[in-house]
Amino acid sequence: MKGEPLPYSLVGRLQSGANAKLYNTSSTANQTSQVPSVSPFADFLQKAESVQNKQSESVANLKISGHAAMRLRERGIELSKKDWEQIGQGVDRVAAKGGKEALLMYGKNGFLVHVPSRTVITSWSELSNEVITKIDSVVMVPQLDPQGRL
Repeated sequence: MKGEPLPYSLVGRLQSGANAKLYNTSSTANQTSQVPSVSPFADFLQKAESVQNKQSESVANLKISGHAAMRLRERGIELSKKDWEQIGQGVDRVAAKGGKEALLMYGKNGFLVHVPSRTVITSWSELSNEVITKIDSVVMVPQLDPQGRL
């Protein structure tokens, strides 16, 4: 099995509808079959592209993933530019220590950050009974008061 070519591969851009074709690249057949107009894979690609297009949000030298932006909205987390700058300073601190995946706590809010790319991956409005895995650092970021002071 190892080293053998897969029996089917997609050639060219995946198109939806009747123009989408799946080519058999095995040595036993060279037939072309039609991909159904609604395929789970095509749906997956469409969703991935729409998330990727939304992924370019950034604030205070941090990128906000599409998933994190959605979670911020859903959970009613609204932060000022100064708040984001505080979180950015927390990312600077963990980067200086060599952290790669960090949970940054800012008041009651938690932010999972991929440190090398400075990307906020997701957020929580309150951490109560959560299990968070695959992180190597936790940073307690001092929260600003409503007037923007420590």
